[in-house]
Amino acid sequence: MDTYIDIDSVFEKKMEAVRCFRAQPQLEGFYTRTAETRGIQASDWARGRGNIKYAEAFVKYVPYVGMHLPLMEAGRQDDIL
Repeated sequence: MDTYIDIDSVFEKKMEAVRCFRAQPQLEGFYTRTAETRGIQASDWARGRGNIKYAEAFVKYVPYVGMHLPLMEAGRQDDIL
């Protein structure tokens, strides 16, 4: 994960929505533990700039178009279309 969003202010609202999934009661605990873990990770990355209790994590996606995969020939710019 490389992007963390602080969801402290909306976490309870999210849990209200999750509780509506009555057929899957285990989701509340799962989402709570995951958000707490992501909060710890986000706080670590923030390096003291904030105390984040709950967070969601994402991976940034940047499209690439070229003749070779970037890792095949690192540093070459002439193959980018």
